[in-house]
Amino acid sequence: MAARVPDPIRSTIDDWLDVHDAVAPGVVEGLYLVGSAALDDWRPTSDIDIVAFVADPTDADVVDRLRAAHDTYRSEPGRTLVDGPFLSWADVGSPPLAAQRAWSLDGGFHFDGECFEINPVTWYTLATYGIAVRGPSAGELDVVADAADRRTWVRENVDTYWRAVLGQVRHAFESDPDRTEFDPAMHEWCALGIARMAYTFETTDVTSKSGAGKWLSERRPAHADVLWSAREIRRESGAEAVDRAAVAELIALLADEVEHITGS
Repeated sequence: MAARVPDPIRSTIDDWLDVHDAVAPGVVEGLYLVGSAALDDWRPTSDIDIVAFVADPTDADVVDRLRAAHDTYRSEPGRTLVDGPFLSWADVGSPPLAAQRAWSLDGGFHFDGECFEINPVTWYTLATYGIAVRGPSAGELDVVADAADRRTWVRENVDTYWRAVLGQVRHAFESDPDRTEFDPAMHEWCALGIARMAYTFETTDVTSKSGAGKWLSERRPAHADVLWSAREIRRESGAEAVDRAAVAELIALLADEVEHITGS
């Protein structure tokens, strides 16, 4: 594994692979770090994002063994979450399409066509920043990574998912005018999440949450304060609740970026 990977990630992934190799020997043929672990922005409270490869991700026996390995890994309390899809090697040689694949998220194991991480941004992150734990270097995988596809995907994601998030945050803010404290994790996740969308939409590249927050604050000085506070929350554990003024600023940021990216 690459030397720049922090020890907690290294030990977690070694543990995860040991469990999978014991319960499902020979199944996981390739494993790559993506997400914050690959973008030098991982925090001890973060999960670890992966893309894994198996010979035949649709084989019922393979899926059953992956599920058993997942359950074994999750049976020990306190283990860091390891999330991502289980693909075939051929999958990344084509544009990402909804497909019946095994995947894990937030401690749950799934086998369906609903895996969010099967998308053009994941493909690009794997190709450009992916860290090989098992298998050839990510640059040898011939991953399809089209810039126009990434921008289109971001626009659609912002128009649906992030527009809905804006509505939810606005409702929580407006429905209880006496509320004075809000979840700092929500504040950080929303501000830096939409910043990452803006970064990829404008540059077609991918960066970390912290990097996107810094980048967007330089380009949208009117929102620099809310982006700075979100970066501080991410940097420091145990952040205090945010106040109404901060959430009002967050709503303005979300609204502006949704309009900027989607045109409406």
